[in-house]
Amino acid sequence: MGRLDVDLWTVLADARKGHAPTRLLESPGLIEDMLKDLDSVDPEFSTWLSAKREALHNRLLRELEEPLRGAIQEEEESVRLAHAILSLDPTHEEATRHLMRTLAARGDPSGAQRIYHKLWNLLDQHYDSYPDEKTQALIAQIKANVPSDD
Repeated sequence: MGRLDVDLWTVLADARKGHAPTRLLESPGLIEDMLKDLDSVDPEFSTWLSAKREALHNRLLRELEEPLRGAIQEEEESVRLAHAILSLDPTHEEATRHLMRTLAARGDPSGAQRIYHKLWNLLDQHYDSYPDEKTQALIAQIKANVPSDD
């Protein structure tokens, strides 16, 4: 009997290796959509499936956060990791700060500011909150290094 390849297994294997899973980057709702058609089969099964989705979501976040925090040699892979984390949690501030720093270092402070404003809006809309002090300090630093248009 042949091996059955399942997207979620591939995603988990990539994350365990410290790589941003391509499938996760291509399908941001991959975890939420897992067995979506079976949500209405039975209330108890739906509850179980919801818990499994949450556990998988949390596991993937942990697997992806570790290499993002570590010394990643390749900048592009760290950007992919940050995007993968944000596909799981668009309000993940550590990943947002990583992208902001990278964009600013690449000479794109406007891109860093766009990412910051996207985070601000998401936190405001969904949680009636705002970015934490570290994120606010980073955007202030990025803005301070931007030459004014005067």
